[in-house]
This record gives sequence, structure tokens and C-alpha cells, in this order.
Amino acid sequence: MDDFLVFGKTIADPWNRVCSLDKPIILFVEFCQIIGPRPLFSYPEDACLNHLLEELSLWLMSSDNFHGNFTSAYNQQLGVYVLTQYATMLDITARALQRPFALSLVLPQQKPTPEQILIFRQISMEILLPLLSCNRYYIHSMLTFASKLADNCEKTNFQSYYSTSGNVQQIVVLSSKIKEIMLQSKSWYDRFLVKMTGFEEITNTNCTCECKEEDFRKFIRILCWKQMAQLVDLMELAPCAGKNYFNILKNAYNQFIKQQKLTVEGLMFSGNMPVLRSVFGANSQKEFQEQEKSEEEENNNNNNNFIISSYSLQKDENTLKSLSFRLLRCVYPLLTGEKIVILASQQRTPTGMDLLEKLNKLRVVKRTENVQWTSEIERLEQVITEHQLSGVSCDKELSLNLSDKNAKHEMIIIDLNNHRIKCREYRGFLLRQLAGKRAFPSDESVMDFVVSVITDINQLLILSKYITPEVVAKSLELTKQDKTILYNLLIEFNLAKYIRMKAKTKDILNKVPYKLLPF
Repeated sequence: MDDFLVFGKTIADPWNRVCSLDKPIILFVEFCQIIGPRPLFSYPEDACLNHLLEELSLWLMSSDNFHGNFTSAYNQQLGVYVLTQYATMLDITARALQRPFALSLVLPQQKPTPEQILIFRQISMEILLPLLSCNRYYIHSMLTFASKLADNCEKTNFQSYYSTSGNVQQIVVLSSKIKEIMLQSKSWYDRFLVKMTGFEEITNTNCTCECKEEDFRKFIRILCWKQMAQLVDLMELAPCAGKNYFNILKNAYNQFIKQQKLTVEGLMFSGNMPVLRSVFGANSQKEFQEQEKSEEEENNNNNNNFIISSYSLQKDENTLKSLSFRLLRCVYPLLTGEKIVILASQQRTPTGMDLLEKLNKLRVVKRTENVQWTSEIERLEQVITEHQLSGVSCDKELSLNLSDKNAKHEMIIIDLNNHRIKCREYRGFLLRQLAGKRAFPSDESVMDFVVSVITDINQLLILSKYITPEVVAKSLELTKQDKTILYNLLIEFNLAKYIRMKAKTKDILNKVPYKLLPF
């Protein structure tokens, strides 16, 4: 598993062989006394297999399951962290008049942060309090109805009162059941009435659910059974708040995802992950959120010059996956600071922009930088001067001339029109894991894999900081190509201290010839 280790992340496993989930899910579980624990709702629905949800439900029931408890636990077998809020709904047909359930947030791999715990607790209270409030009002009206029914049973003949039943034995059983329910509820009913007075202020709801005679007949049928075989649906115990509860959970999940601040701390970043951190706490915080376009970006877009922000990752294209055979040839110039230009026709411009954005994410930087795509070939020299990564829209014939290995331009060219790459030869061992053919399921998995390799390389910066780059290169017997990677990363790490390395890097690169390789 050495290929999957990433600093600051327990396991970078793009094939999901360790964790059973690839994204968080929200789970609503009922601990039914008849058929056992069962998942009632889960969102997203396609995020987890049903048998895993059932396994999670059983595991949640075996935890600290009592009303009002909030827990954070780790399931080692499934490799997930679970935040759980336990609660109980009242039901006159259930054992001890209680129907326990749990609302859980299942997080893959990474331990929940204090901010995530706080956000989920707030959201769980917002969606559970109205449900519990509605259930309490409904059960209150049901007990009131049952109390009146029990009084009438004592004053009049029960068989004549409920003559539609036609079963004397069943009527006797029903009468004793109602008396038993009233006896069980007597101990907590007075406290229940006192607490109900403040429910409206807490939940901001005006629930007026009442148990009518037609509703009570459903519970009478269950009470008359000699052996309990079925209970009413849990959401029927809260008639108004339980309607469309799946949509409520869906909105709560989206609210949780939206409220999270996607921030990471570190000294150097690649693929939106910290690849180098300070053990002394001198880390900078990097936030990855969609930003509004500035006026300058809008003006550039109107002039056919597209400024591409490095905050979102498109999932409809797998451009990196298609280049996985030449992954080494793309990553090596990124780490050495060479200029990279992507050439694509007008029809393939979206594909070229997607590849440009993802390569920009893989750059090892302290701060995220934007890249530019232009459709004006005469602006190529200016764009290359301003950006390390850039793209140009051009026809197939022009891209052939630009990507020729004898062309005067000193830059790496990825020609999407002719499916070839102009690159330098690499001979070293720091990036040897990227050599050869590998099958990746998606571009995200490619990025995770590359970042894991880059993380190992960045540990050499710590050695170079306390010794010298020359001693590190000599001790590890680094090749010339590996030295260019180390020197360029040091320049990005501390420009003022290691600016002298820039000339060395350029001298080494100038001695390495270009090659044209198909992909």
C-alpha cells in the first residue's frame, strides 16, 4: 500500500478497496421490535449497497442506544466514521410504548472534524424536533381518546358500546389492553403535559394533529392481537411532520455539504491536498470553494481568452485517464516548472480546457493559480510568458508545426489534435511509479495516485531545509532529472532562499533533448 499513502490523509485509495463508501451518506434507522433494525431512508440512494446499510443499522443498535444520546464512532470493518443522534417516538401498540430510531451521518475514511460534528448536530435538531413534537401531540390526543373510551367501558356495557366487533373475548382483551396502556402512561403523562407547553416555541411549529376514531381503529386492530406481529409505519406516528420525510433528509444532506468549509492546512499543495506540512503549526490554510468571476475574467472571456479557475473538478471528462500511458511525461515538466501548452481544435477546446484545469491542480504550489486558454494564436508568446500552463485553439496543421521537436519554442506541448506529446526524456527513480501502463477508473483516481507519489518526493524538502540540497542529492544518488524536481520544489517552497537553484535547473533541462511520443 505504499503507493496510496498521502501525508495528512489516512489512506488515499482511489479504487475504494479499504472503505465501503466514496462519499458521505445520511441514514435514518428504525430499531423495530418485530423485525429488528432496518434502514428506512438513506441519501444519496446509490452511495451504498443495501446489505451494508443493514449491517450499519445492526451496529448502530448495539451502540449506546437511548433517547437523546449523540455519539461519534468508528466502524473498523467498514472503514467509516458515524455521527449518530438517537431518539424515540411514542406508540401505544409498541413495547413500553416506545419506538426507538437513529439519524446518522456516515463519513468515509476521514475522522469528522469538530466543525462537521457541530453542523450535523444543528441539522439533526432542526429535522428531528418537529417530528418528535408532532408525535407527542398525536399520542397525547390518542391517550385522551383512549381515556374517554376506558371511562365509557366502566359505565356502560362494553359489548353494546362496541357492538360492531361481535367478539366478546376480543372486547375483553381490548378493555384490559387500554387499562394497561393508561397505567403505563400514568407515570410520565403529567411530566409530558408540562413539557408540551414549550414545544411550540422550540420547534416553531403549530402542529394540531389529533387522533380521530378512524385513526384509532388501526391501533385497536393491533391491540387485539394475542401476539404482536406488526406495527404501524413509523412515520404514521407523526402525520404532518412525517410526510415526505425523505425530501427533508435530502435537503438536510445538501445543507450539510453546503455548510462545510472545504479547507486544508499545509505548506505545499497538489490536487487540493496538502503534500507538505509543518510540524510546528506554521501551516497556511487553503480554501476550495466556487468563487464569483471577477470583472477582469468576464472581460477576458468576452475576448475569447478564458481564465480557468482551479476550484471545481469536472466529472464528465476523463482526460487524465486517457493520458495515463504518458502520465510520467505530463507530471515531470509540472514538477520542474517547465512551460506546458495544450493544443486543441475549436471542437475539442472543452476537452483541452478540462485537461488544462486538472494539470493545474496537480502543480505543487503554495497558492492556487489560474491558467489561461486563448483562441488567438498570435497571443501565444504572451500567454506562455504569463503562465506556466496555457492552452491554444488551433487547427491540426498548425499544431503539427508547433509540436515539432525541432521547433524553436522551449516548451512541453500536448497536441490533442494529433494525439502526441512533445516532452523531455526522464531518467530517474523519484517518478518511477508513474512509468508504464496503469488502469484507472476515473480522473479523480489518477489525481489521488499522482498526489501520493508527489507527497513522498516533498519529504525531501524537509531534509534539504536542515542539511543542503546538494548533500541530499548526493546521499540519495539522484539523477540530473531528479535534481531538477528537487530544486524546483525548493524554489516554490522558499523563493528568497533557493533562487540560486533556478539557474541550475535551467542548465540541466537545456541539456535534455525533446522527444515526440504518441498517446
